[in-house]
Amino acid sequence: MSDTALIMEEENQFKEYHEHLIRILNDIISCRSVESVRHVQYVQEYTRVLAEQYAKLYPRSKMTKHKINLIVQAARLHDVGKITMPDSVLKNPGQLSKWEMEQLKEHTIKGSEIIQIVSEFQDRDYRRICCNVCLYHHEKYDGTGYPYGLKKDRIPLEAQLVGLADMYDALVNAEVNKKPYSKDIAFYMLMNGKCGELSPRMKECLQEAKDILEVVYIE
Repeated sequence: MSDTALIMEEENQFKEYHEHLIRILNDIISCRSVESVRHVQYVQEYTRVLAEQYAKLYPRSKMTKHKINLIVQAARLHDVGKITMPDSVLKNPGQLSKWEMEQLKEHTIKGSEIIQIVSEFQDRDYRRICCNVCLYHHEKYDGTGYPYGLKKDRIPLEAQLVGLADMYDALVNAEVNKKPYSKDIAFYMLMNGKCGELSPRMKECLQEAKDILEVVYIE
């Protein structure tokens, strides 16, 4: 076997190993958290819809099909840091205390640290996008998010897309002790900053993708 073939075989083995690790991590999250596998699937699909809409609205943004696929893959890992959170936080059905909320916020930082380890041998762009999604998907355009209170375009685009998809799913497909909102009310809440301010571009994407998002269904 040639050196090139050996290198390609090793790369494929690393990719398979990475995929195996990701499946294990997602299984752990679904077992420990109130969030289900369906939540991850919905967030991925909503992310794809929003990213594809972004590509149409802003053709100069370099939002290629390849980049969209990388962002959608990264979306499944957005809450991977929650595997480090105590049960008292993850499984609390009521209002979190100030301490518990601060603990929960740490899942963004922990998630990016996990990604750095499990994606060490992956494509550099994929690793960067995954880290950005984990770390920044709870940041808000007006600086009221966490963990760093980033404002406006300092928030990476992929994190804005996944963050919006995550909020939309939390509203319309609420699980465990929460009543879901209608899709119209969820749309109103997001457009009017009731869940944190969105960028003008994210609002435009949401507006244009509204009808498509409403018919997404995961069996």
